[in-house]
Amino acid sequence: MKRNMVVDPVSLTPDWLEKRDGIFQELARQTRQAVENPGTGLTLNQLQLVTEHRNPFEKPAFPAEPAEKFELFLDLGIITVPANYVHATQLASFRVKYQDAAKPSFYFYNDGITDKNFGNPSRILKPGDKFEVTVFRQIVEGLTTATERLAFLAKQSAIYTGAQGASLVWEQKRKQMPKGYAYVSIDEEARLLRGASGSHGVPSFTVRAAIGTSTWAALRTTGVPFACCSASARSKLRHFDTQT
Repeated sequence: MKRNMVVDPVSLTPDWLEKRDGIFQELARQTRQAVENPGTGLTLNQLQLVTEHRNPFEKPAFPAEPAEKFELFLDLGIITVPANYVHATQLASFRVKYQDAAKPSFYFYNDGITDKNFGNPSRILKPGDKFEVTVFRQIVEGLTTATERLAFLAKQSAIYTGAQGASLVWEQKRKQMPKGYAYVSIDEEARLLRGASGSHGVPSFTVRAAIGTSTWAALRTTGVPFACCSASARSKLRHFDTQT
């Protein structure tokens, strides 16, 4: 088999050898420079690319940013706010009915979810209100911020009904909700409970599959909750789900 020669022996003139030596010296100088002054010269990785006949300065291609980071997960239809609903006492009444009974509905219930702590959602519910409940989820890897989620919900004409809205969703729609997810009722930061550490409490519930019960908890976050929530036009209430 005939071998392809990079250099013809006839071309090995003194001028060629001198030029080659100069190139090698310059490569060595630039490699040392990169070590002594990071950000300058040639890194070892770049030098490796040169030996592979590849462009050492070509920027790697990154996948395009997805057009949307969230998607529809579940449409739960309409819920109706009961005629006897009282905003000021909804969470206390909910606890008495479902947690303080002889057979509690939740295996964990956060004592911080009270009418006092979560009494100021963006939307105050009224008896007879009807809401279309829609659940969204994150479809990209990694974290998304509360700002991103709220911006997405704004495009859905979202409204935020707080822990009170979440309690009605659990009460009326829990049997339709896939198990193993946390459903979170997000709101503007100023409407959330602020803890001593500066983080904010976000009301949520988790529908569990193992024993058929649910959890009711206040999630803590510093602006990057791991769950999302929402609500929408025509008096719709929307909630985001978290990862399993």
